[in-house]
Amino acid sequence: MSFCVECGATVRTYKGLCPKCFAEKHRLLEPPPSIDLVRCTTCSKLLIGKSWTDDDVGEAIPSLLENSVPTSKEVTFRAFSFDSRQEDERNLMLNVTATLRVEDFEVKREFSTRLRIQGGTCPTCGKKTGHYYESILQIRADGRNLTPREENDITIFVEEWVKKAESKGEAFISKIEPVRGGFDFYLSSHALGRNIAKELRARYGGDVDVSPKIFGRIDGREVYRTTHLIRIPRYRMGDVVRVGGRLYEILGLGTHPKLRDLRTGGISSAQARELEHAKLVPSERFSAKVLRLHDEDIDYEDPESGKPASAPKTPGIDKVTQVEIVRTEEGSFVSMLRTEAETR
Repeated sequence: MSFCVECGATVRTYKGLCPKCFAEKHRLLEPPPSIDLVRCTTCSKLLIGKSWTDDDVGEAIPSLLENSVPTSKEVTFRAFSFDSRQEDERNLMLNVTATLRVEDFEVKREFSTRLRIQGGTCPTCGKKTGHYYESILQIRADGRNLTPREENDITIFVEEWVKKAESKGEAFISKIEPVRGGFDFYLSSHALGRNIAKELRARYGGDVDVSPKIFGRIDGREVYRTTHLIRIPRYRMGDVVRVGGRLYEILGLGTHPKLRDLRTGGISSAQARELEHAKLVPSERFSAKVLRLHDEDIDYEDPESGKPASAPKTPGIDKVTQVEIVRTEEGSFVSMLRTEAETR
């Protein structure tokens, strides 16, 4: 314990002064008359320090006070609380209480300041407006055009992937361009193109070719764009293919397509490359009413002629009243693919 050189109180002191006298003689902080907050006019993100955030204005105020209110070097801890009053669309009046600590002393300061909201453009929206892109994702099919359903499914997949990536950083589609045989996605980053191409290959199979190309320099550094070309296989879900003299129905795509032997009903997986030279067998599929189940066959009603027809019975379809039939020149078979085939 010691005494205060200002008031003579016998208390713990800092630089010879008690807490009360120290607080009176030292300003400790410099309240700013106003604080500016930049808000993107397109997406409404806020610039806090050097980062853009999705916080609303109320959530951003504590960080703004922390960044905008200078305190003296003696202050070892500080915290801000506030009340706000909306003056107009772009101005709020803040009544702030600052709790400051100098060693074991705690000092409170109250001040008012105006929060001014200014319009600006975040980097992502600026790049979108300028149609910026770093990678092109080219979607094609091997030896055929993409079907309308494939185009729709792939577009939804890419858009959802980009939307999820937005939460982890800058991610957007600059444009989607239809081209002969497929379409191209212009994407904001190399990583976005690479990751989506990888996921599409895992989903559909096929090959991915990557081609980087320099398109300029920024600050002496080479800047390049990357093209990711993915060719999805010529076969599709539900197609019938001949492999090694046997007929298979394709039940799953990807890097390890799922196959079902139409004659035995056996299900297996294959390497995608094993099907590169598989022969596509013309087929049609339709839903049919079950007439009678036998030990090895199933009788169904042909929907075109209305006459009975038969197909080898597939394990696991006892007590069914409706089946899906896939018909080829070599006969009709019960399909294990429960969705309707696309119109070719």
